Amino acid sequence: MPDYAGYNVLRVQDVLVLKIIEWNNWKRPIHFALTVPPDNRIGIDNYLEVTGMTLTLTNQINTRINPDKIEHLLYNVFSLRGILDPRVYKDENTLRLLGNYRAIFAYLSDFYAENNKIEKLKTLVDWGQSKIGIDWHTLYINADRLYEMGRPDWAGIYMEAAAKGIETVKDTDPNATPSNIIAIGNIVLDRYKQADRAIRIYEIAIQINPSSIEAHYGIATALQSQGNIEEAIVHIDGYTSQHGQNPTLTNAKNILQQLKSSQRTQ
Repeated sequence: MPDYAGYNVLRVQDVLVLKIIEWNNWKRPIHFALTVPPDNRIGIDNYLEVTGMTLTLTNQINTRINPDKIEHLLYNVFSLRGILDPRVYKDENTLRLLGNYRAIFAYLSDFYAENNKIEKLKTLVDWGQSKIGIDWHTLYINADRLYEMGRPDWAGIYMEAAAKGIETVKDTDPNATPSNIIAIGNIVLDRYKQADRAIRIYEIAIQINPSSIEAHYGIATALQSQGNIEEAIVHIDGYTSQHGQNPTLTNAKNILQQLKSSQRTQ
């Protein structure tokens, strides 16, 4: 087959699409499945509106998405009974097609974030967790969005879920590493100021790598932020008894002991 890459050539399928648009003359809606590759849409993407599992041709430029229709389809029409059921067999093609639901999720979450629809974004993320099983990357992104939108409480919930998601896929996702769990814990501690949640996240990293200095340091730091200096010292001592001394943790313990002494003299 000739290679027409780099040339402005209309293929037979391109002419067919153009003629369908011409013959229809806006009498009926024209839809493209989400699975249709962009190069088969003859450069009309700016006139396509996401309306569920399809892209609908409009006569308006840059309409992008129909949120009301997508919400109706997700929450009232699509059943989605077996996506998360491990007893339901899904072949490779089915798994690929199920990605369309995640594509719709991405379109709608982007729209909510851009338009500061905080409550709707949370509702969508909750729906995604319960119906299609959104991955830890998606949870992380939307947690960060919710924080920027002024809801660190919700952000913390989804960051913790992202950390748990990393643990689940650590054997299949090369980016699902303890260091990323620790990074999430640091965000929750330093930015969200949620020490209890941060400790739980650091503990997830420790379950994967019990000798993780960064995770144990994070727990000690979180305990210190709560005023639990003695508990932080005990935690470092516990690490030392199991894994030996470490300069970083030894230095942290010395600082904690100084803080403890200063508190006694006040």
